[in-house]
This record gives sequence, C-alpha cells and structure tokens, in this order.
Amino acid sequence: MGQSHSTKSGGETEDFAMYLTDEEAESLDKMLGTETEESLAGQLSKLQNHVSHTLPSEIVKGIILSLQVRCNNASKTSGQVLKQEICKMIFGYQNDRISFVYDVLSFDNSSVPILTFEKFIIGLIKLLLNHASSHIFGVDDVSCHQFFESAVSYRENIKKNDFLSLIQNSSVLAELISVGTRFLFLGTFKSVTSSLQDMQGSVPCLLPNIELLPHHALTSTNTLLDTSHVVYLNSKLPVDLQSKWRFLYSSRLQGESFSKLSTQIANKGPLLILVKDQGGHVFGGFVPTNLSYSSQFQGTPHSFLFTIAPSLKIFTTTGYNDHFVYFNIRQETMPNGFGMGGQHEYFGLWLSSEFGKGHSKAKPTCTTYKSPQLSSSEEFSIDTVEAWGLGEEPQEENMDSDEDGMTSVIDKNPEAVAILQIAGKERVSEGYRESERTTTMPETTELHQPRDPMDY
Repeated sequence: MGQSHSTKSGGETEDFAMYLTDEEAESLDKMLGTETEESLAGQLSKLQNHVSHTLPSEIVKGIILSLQVRCNNASKTSGQVLKQEICKMIFGYQNDRISFVYDVLSFDNSSVPILTFEKFIIGLIKLLLNHASSHIFGVDDVSCHQFFESAVSYRENIKKNDFLSLIQNSSVLAELISVGTRFLFLGTFKSVTSSLQDMQGSVPCLLPNIELLPHHALTSTNTLLDTSHVVYLNSKLPVDLQSKWRFLYSSRLQGESFSKLSTQIANKGPLLILVKDQGGHVFGGFVPTNLSYSSQFQGTPHSFLFTIAPSLKIFTTTGYNDHFVYFNIRQETMPNGFGMGGQHEYFGLWLSSEFGKGHSKAKPTCTTYKSPQLSSSEEFSIDTVEAWGLGEEPQEENMDSDEDGMTSVIDKNPEAVAILQIAGKERVSEGYRESERTTTMPETTELHQPRDPMDY
C-alpha cells in the first residue's frame, strides 16, 4: 500500500489507473461515468453523493474542492481526469496523499484544525470497521478519541510541515490514511484484502483476521476491545504477528478460573493478556514468545505493558533487568500466577493463581517497563481477563511424553498436578522420565538473589 511509482519517459505522467483491479475499475466507471457521458462537475457531484455518508459534511466538501482544483490543474481535460487523480492519490507517492489530506482538512490552507483532524481519523476508523464485516469489535467515539490522543500529540491547529512530519513518522496514521482512502473512493474491502493476501506477515496490518473458538460467542458486548483499541495495539506488534489474532480465553465466557486461563495460554505462541479491574481500568501485556510454566522469568525485550482505559499507552522495556514475564502455578516455595515486570511480590502486572486477585506495584514506575500503576488501586480485584494468541498457533511439542511418544494426560491438567502435590502424592511416571531428560516442571530454587523489597 502507498508504494511509489515513477513517471513514464518523456515526462508523461504514469497511468495510475492501471493498478486498479477489474472490480475496482468497473466500480469507478459505474460511479463516475465515462468521459463522453459526464462532465467533471457531474462526476464530482456523483462522487460527493458516494462519500457523503462516510465522513462529516465539511470534510466531504474539502475532498470535492481539493479534487476539483487538482483536476483543473491537470494537463488532461477529458472526463477521465478525475479517475486519474483518484488513482494517483491511492497508488502514488505517500507525500502526495498526505498533502491531499492536508488540503482537504485545512480549508484555508493555513493549518489543520485539531478537531477536524480528529473527526477525519474517527471517520476512517468507522469506515474501516464497516468494510471488515467479519470483525466482532464495536466502535465508539470515546475509544476513538483515546486512539487519536495516543497517536497525535498536538492539541492545537497543525501547520503543514508539522502535519507532513506527523503522518510520515506514524506508521499507524499513514496506514490508516492509505487504506481508508482506498475504502473511501473504491468501497471494496475484498479488493484491498486480496491484494495484501500474499504479503501478510511482511506488511503492516490495521485489523487482523480474527479466529474464534467454537461455541464461544465473543461479541462487541462481551470483549474488552474496541476497533480503535485493536488498531492501536496491532500497530505496536511485530509485523509478522499483525495479520491474525486467535481468541484464547475470556473469563466472561469460560469462567473465572486461573487453571482455565493458564491452560488456554500455555504454549500457544505470542499473546496479549488484557485485564479489567473492578475500578474500571483496562490494561495488560504483550508476550512475544511461547509461554511455558517456569519459576524463571522468560520473554524478550520486545515485551511491553499497556493501558486501554482510562487512556491508551504503551510501556516498553527499559533494559534495567530481564524480568519480562513470569508464569508459574506448580510450586509451594515460589509465587503462583502470571506476572510481568518488577520482581516477585512487586510486579508491574500480577494475576494471582487465586483467581480474582492481582496487583500493579510501581512506585514511581516499574523498573522493567517504566510503567506507572496500571490498575485503579495497587491491589485490585479482577472484573474480566481476556487473552488473544497472535499469529499462527505453534505446533505442539512432545516435550513431556511417555515412552510411546504420547503426552501424558495429567501433564495437560496443571490443576490436577497441584492437587497431587498438595496431597503428597508422587507421580510414578516422573521418575522414569527424569532419567532420560530434564523435566519441564519449574525449578524450586530462586533465580535471583533476594533484593530489598523497595527495589522494584
């Protein structure tokens, strides 16, 4: 999307209409008419009717006036000039597209009013959702406003050079304008997605494909996410994880059980964990690697924490330590639960294996992520937990298998293991397997030397 194109020899402008699919070309011709059928004024009137239901009226007016100026300045005078200008904006240089948007929003060409820019971005997000019929997320003005504030630091009118720089340096805004512009004029989601099908995993993706679990009716009313939240979080992920999200768990649908949560997220590849506390704050973390049970910290520096409500923010690693992710439920001498950042008993984000309890201890910030307190109170009660796998699900590894190569049934049920340990029962098969390989059970020794409790 937004690729650059050269001009033809002899100074002749490239025919950008050649990049249209047959479906898109037919759609444009049907909407605008052919050069012998319709004048430029008539074509612009048809175009205005086409886009008027998608964006505020003042922005639609700006689009029509800007296209009229470009058509009048074009070397060609035929009725096909409008089609060429639309195609140039969609398939041409990124700077040309950004300049067009600036002209549309600035009206008097002196600056872009910040409120007009916000209306435009919110309009594109809603347009994106309307064409993504398979998505289960909703969209509302509050979450869209959060998205805009997270992406745009300006709080007053924006001059042209600043506007160009802002979009050029924001991959999510640039992609939103690129894809949104195509939707706006061509109105075909199928053609956009099909053109990117072969490039999934190697190009940015605004909205991922969603894979839901059978018999779990996740909808916009029972997920913690809004369309703008998904666009924001997806833009912060590695590109190869942006094209597909797999629903793994929601306490609203599968019950409030840490055992169920842990079973659904263990060994499922990279994932997002989201939490809503009873104070109304929504927050979570990104785990970029396969998550396994261990008494040791795991993950990579690509991990991050985030907040969704009351504001959208990302908190990346500081390099101070490697306490990225902790996930353990099988030990009596170690903390049992899921944690990110800080240290034992002082996590930036902690979900206890005793489901319903958690904490976010950061005074003034978490050393691993430089995040503040994420929750409404330091010790919080959970309202909802939600988890999403990212990218393709990894193939199962027979790391804990019996002699015939089949995984032990009890290994798949961590809750059963914990019950046996409490009862003092020994797993008979464990002794045989220990002689052949190192167990995947967490170690019982402390990984790090004890620190001062305030050193988090």
